[in-house]
Amino acid sequence: MLVASLLGLACAAALWWIYFDAAAHYGEQALAAEPAETRPKLARDAYTFLHFPMVAGIVLLALGLKKVLEYVGDTEHHDLGDPLKGVALYALFFGVALYLLGHVGFRWRTTHAVGASRLVTAGFCVVAAFALAKAPALVQLGVLTVLLAALVGFESIWYAQERDELRHRHTSPSS
Repeated sequence: MLVASLLGLACAAALWWIYFDAAAHYGEQALAAEPAETRPKLARDAYTFLHFPMVAGIVLLALGLKKVLEYVGDTEHHDLGDPLKGVALYALFFGVALYLLGHVGFRWRTTHAVGASRLVTAGFCVVAAFALAKAPALVQLGVLTVLLAALVGFESIWYAQERDELRHRHTSPSS
C-alpha cells in the first residue's frame, strides 16, 4: 500500500509540474499578448475546451489509482500479482495520455508550438497500456510513474533555458 501510494503521489506531482512549471505561464503570457477583441476566444478555447481533456484525464487517472490501491490493499480478493484489467487499466494509462494531449492542444492554441515530448509520452502511455496488460498492477503504476518522471526530467534539462527565460519574462516588472 505504501509503495502504491508513493507512486500515485509521484504521478500527481508530475502532473502538477507538467502544468505549473511552464504551461500556466505560457497561457498567461498568451492572454496578455492577445488583442482585446480576440482575447475572449483564446481564453474560451484554452481554458475551457483544452482544459477539459486535462481535467478528464486527471479523473481517469484517479480511478486507475484507486483501483491499484484496491488491488494491492485487498489481499482477500486480489493478489499482488494481479494486473489491472479493462476500464481500470485504460483509465490509468489513457487518463495520463488524455491529460498530456490536452497540454499539447493548450500549448498549440496559446503559442502555436507543439509539445513534442508530451505527445511522445502520451503515445508511450497508450502503448504501455497494451504492453503491460498482464503485468501486476503495481508494476503498471510503476511504469506509468517512470514515464512521467522521464518526461519531467527530460523537459527540465532540455528546456531549462527556455523555462528560465519564461520565468524571467513572467516575473519582470516591465512585462
